[in-house]
Amino acid sequence: MPIPNLTLATIQRHTTYKSYDLGQSYWRAGAVTAVTQRQQTLQAEVEGNEPTPYRVTVAFDNGGIKTAQCTCQYSFEGWCKHIVATLLTCVQQPATVEQRPSLSQLLDQLDWLQTQQLVQNLVADHPELVESVDLYVTRLAQPQPTPSKQSAPRRQTSVDPAPFKRQAKAIVRGAVRDWEYGSEDDDIAADIGPLIDNALAFVGQGDVANAMVALQGITEGCAENWDEI
Repeated sequence: MPIPNLTLATIQRHTTYKSYDLGQSYWRAGAVTAVTQRQQTLQAEVEGNEPTPYRVTVAFDNGGIKTAQCTCQYSFEGWCKHIVATLLTCVQQPATVEQRPSLSQLLDQLDWLQTQQLVQNLVADHPELVESVDLYVTRLAQPQPTPSKQSAPRRQTSVDPAPFKRQAKAIVRGAVRDWEYGSEDDDIAADIGPLIDNALAFVGQGDVANAMVALQGITEGCAENWDEI
C-alpha cells in the first residue's frame, strides 16, 4: 500500500530547500539501493559518504507519515537528504518498493520448534543478542500484578542485576567497535534507552527497590567501559 498523503509537496514541507535539492540528486543518481515495505513500516538503504549505506526507517498510518529516521548524523531542520531520496523513490517509482510480510505475519507461519530454531540461529550469528533474550526471559519470570481491590503483596526477592549489566556492556562495546570502524552513529543513546525503560518498569509496579537494582546493573555495565567511551 502507498503511504497516504505522500506527495512532492509533502516532502518539501518537511525539509529544507538544500536537503530537498540534495535528496533529489541522490535519488536521480540511484543512491537508493533498496526500499522494502512491511505493512506500515518502510525501510531503505541509501548510499552516502560512508562505506556502508545509511538506513532509513519511515513509519506511517492512515493519516500519513508518523516518523522518519536515518542513521546519518544530520541534526538540522526537517528531514535529511537520505529520507528525501527514499520518499522521492516512493512517489516517483512506487513499483520499485518491495512489499514484504511484517514480522508478526512471518512469525505466525512458524510453529514452536521453528521459532526456537530461529532464535538460536539469530544468536549464533549475533552472539550479543543472547543478552536481550536473557533479559526478556528474566522479565517474563517476574510475578505480574493481579487486579485486586487490595494492594498486591510486596515482592520478597531481589531482581538479578547481571542481565542488565551484561546487556549494557554489550551495547557499549558494540558502539565502541563501530566507532573504531568509522561509524558516527550514537548507538549507545539509541540502545540504552529501551534497557532503562525495562528497569523503570518496576517503578510502575510500585517496586522502586528492584528498579534501583536494575539501574545499578546498567550503570555498572557502562562504567566498566567508560574509559573506552
